[in-house]
Amino acid sequence: MMRRAFPDYQRNVDDLVAAADEVAARLTVSGAHRGEVLGQAPTGKRIRTSGIAVFRFTSGTMAAYWATCDARG
Repeated sequence: MMRRAFPDYQRNVDDLVAAADEVAARLTVSGAHRGEVLGQAPTGKRIRTSGIAVFRFTSGTMAAYWATCDARG
């Protein structure tokens, strides 16, 4: 979905922290809005926002995932 709406979509890992069975990442995403997304027509505007993702692993497999982003930013 993101690649269709933002063909130049980029995700950068700004920080990565691991402790026990969890890994946390602070991310920055960016791209130009060139295709429809969630019913919104393309605007051509560039977006740049940040977020946090936390992953929990069990026996080497991702068991849970939580994420949030600055959607208003």
